[in-house]
Amino acid sequence: MALLLLLIIATTCADARSKKERWHYSSRHKGILTAPSKADDPLMDATLVEQQMKSRGLYEQQIRPDPTTGVPHVVWTFWFGKPMVGKRLESFRMIQENIGVPVMLVTETNLPLCNLSHFPIHSAFPYLSGLHKSDYLRSYFMHFFGGGYHDIKPETHSWADKFNELHDSNVWLYGVAETKGGVACDEGFCVKELCTTTPASWCSQNNCCRTLTNDEYAKLVVNCEWIMRPRTEMTRIWIEAVKNDLDQQIDNLKAHPAPFPRCCQHGENNYPLAWAQLQGQKFHPLQYKFLKHIKQGLLPWEKGGEYFGENEYVAENVSRSM
Repeated sequence: MALLLLLIIATTCADARSKKERWHYSSRHKGILTAPSKADDPLMDATLVEQQMKSRGLYEQQIRPDPTTGVPHVVWTFWFGKPMVGKRLESFRMIQENIGVPVMLVTETNLPLCNLSHFPIHSAFPYLSGLHKSDYLRSYFMHFFGGGYHDIKPETHSWADKFNELHDSNVWLYGVAETKGGVACDEGFCVKELCTTTPASWCSQNNCCRTLTNDEYAKLVVNCEWIMRPRTEMTRIWIEAVKNDLDQQIDNLKAHPAPFPRCCQHGENNYPLAWAQLQGQKFHPLQYKFLKHIKQGLLPWEKGGEYFGENEYVAENVSRSM
């Protein structure tokens, strides 16, 4: 098993001998930068990303957008915690083998290569749980780089032709239809982002999240897999909202860092962030705000398939159902 894990890391992550060799890449997926530069707005300036990634030998291989969609043909995955073993490792291999485009595994080792100087990874990052590190990076990578994202869960479908859905520039997010009970929501954020564009009834008696989760969920896409266009107004609000949360909680996070990677649904160590605070609580309300740019159509990952590694829930008393 150790040899198998080393083989996977060798094909997806860092080779200390050369930055250009730190990522697995399939040369058939190439393109040119098409997004306009906005030099007066660093958050939306594609050239800043291009310049830094070229200097690190990564632009041509991973970040360069397809010329017809403006979206790189790549699927990002994140892993921060104990080495993948068992079903988790099998799930990662299934994604690699079936999804039909290059799969990039981002870890503590190679993350510095994608840390942008004009918007550096937040100083709270070391204090986050492994789960929240992944959640934070979803907003970071989707805004600055775009492409696909997939939880490390069993995948049997190919996405090779699914990136074509973003030929329509009106499509910002393409994913799997959401199911009842799958929507996360924070009332304050929901009201802030939606109550200027939705009926007044949404904004009274804590009704914004109730309406979104009970009545409107079927219009949204799930949290765990999607393809996304970079540098849209949706990703801008998302990354800024996540940054704002971490700005507010940095002192609390330093005092009460996550004690284990899948923390913390039960307030362990007085960890200050809610389970879905950095991802679902932002991602779902923002989808509704920009609903005309959301498209369903991806097929779901193999639901019901086991995906936990043995080292994820035994020592840390984490339920298999999470």
